[in-house]
Amino acid sequence: MSIPDRTITKVAWSELFPWICLFKTFSLASSVTVVAFATLGTVVAPVGWIISEKLFLTPALIQSDPFFQELTEANRSPYRGVFEQTRKPVSNVELWGARLNGLRAVFDRLTAPYRALFQVRLGARRFWYLVFGCLWSLGGWSFAGCCISRYAAISLARDERLPINEVWAFGCQRWFNCVLAVVACFLVVGLFCLPCVLIGLLLTGDVSSVIGALLWFIVAACGLGMAVVLIGTLFGWPLMIATVAAENQNALDAVTRAFAYVYQRPLHYALYGLVAVLFGGFCWLIIVTIAQTAINAGFWGASWSANVGNPGRIDDFRRFAEVESSLSVAAETVSGQTDAQLRSRTLEFSTRMIRFWNGMISTLAVSLLYGLFWCEAVAIYLLLRRDVDETEFDEVYVEGDQRVYELPPLKSDEMGVPTIERLEEYRNRKNSEPSQTLDSLGE
Repeated sequence: MSIPDRTITKVAWSELFPWICLFKTFSLASSVTVVAFATLGTVVAPVGWIISEKLFLTPALIQSDPFFQELTEANRSPYRGVFEQTRKPVSNVELWGARLNGLRAVFDRLTAPYRALFQVRLGARRFWYLVFGCLWSLGGWSFAGCCISRYAAISLARDERLPINEVWAFGCQRWFNCVLAVVACFLVVGLFCLPCVLIGLLLTGDVSSVIGALLWFIVAACGLGMAVVLIGTLFGWPLMIATVAAENQNALDAVTRAFAYVYQRPLHYALYGLVAVLFGGFCWLIIVTIAQTAINAGFWGASWSANVGNPGRIDDFRRFAEVESSLSVAAETVSGQTDAQLRSRTLEFSTRMIRFWNGMISTLAVSLLYGLFWCEAVAIYLLLRRDVDETEFDEVYVEGDQRVYELPPLKSDEMGVPTIERLEEYRNRKNSEPSQTLDSLGE
């Protein structure tokens, strides 16, 4: 039998290396739809933290703890905690430095308030400040994340672009499922915590503490249960939102899928996450370099005329426009002239406006990074779904389409009895059919 010569004309790299889809997320993150919803979430989230700070905190309570003070300052700003970490000269680029940790910084920024809830010495006011802010942030980012994930899921799976009105409508209908999925995980943690609270009451007395020590195995078991839920929630909450966006499922299914993917394929998840962090780091390097260059170029251009009367005039505006503390005190220190109070107020207003417009550039840069974070989360979800459930990459929920469930492929055994054929064997047999046809034609 002669075998005809065959020439490979095309290699399906996406089939050989499915994680290549992670490299397609930057183009999605830079689209107008993703940037719009990412900017919405970036701007809305700090509003809730400012309201919560006014309701529950006092200046003395904030300043009493340096860690909590830094946390509250980061919660007030849409870009503080992400963009601030990358203020290094462009020449000092380190492979594992802050400039390449964009996605990790976003993950830490979004999860830091929730992790702060589990501090031992927190206090009632700080606790309710975190609860109110976390719920507000969860609601805002559930809507924005659901919209971005929906747009990214359709784009990655079907290579289609949804209009922004359809993405908005989908987010309005499904965002509460994303909130409910995360809240349900914390409610389970609360149920595990109840026995610990009761046994903790026994530790308040010397005699009763003996009983509490004997019952400490209950606390250990509940702690183990809380650890499983918290770790699954920490690494699975982006997958929950991606599940709602790609599958149109309820909160229970989102939690089930997320926990299954995290605990059944932890190495796969870690590998995909590492690729996403490295790729996102290089993308963030480009974004932050452009943003910082734009700000510096603006000051440089204005310095040609602002420094005519006073050589250091532009430096005053630049220095005050970048500080996060009160500007009036700094302005009064610099002016040092007869009408110091009047000039300090005008300088304060001017520097606040300059900082506002520079902050818009920083916010837009951070919004691109947040959009990239959600697009990467959807890509990782689709990859994990393919690994665990053996679901095709292009199978996502589409409005108006009805899912058709076919019978599984069958094959006959040696006795001629039909049995269910494994999916991998069915795919291999289907892929080998064209070659068999070519062999018969060669003969």
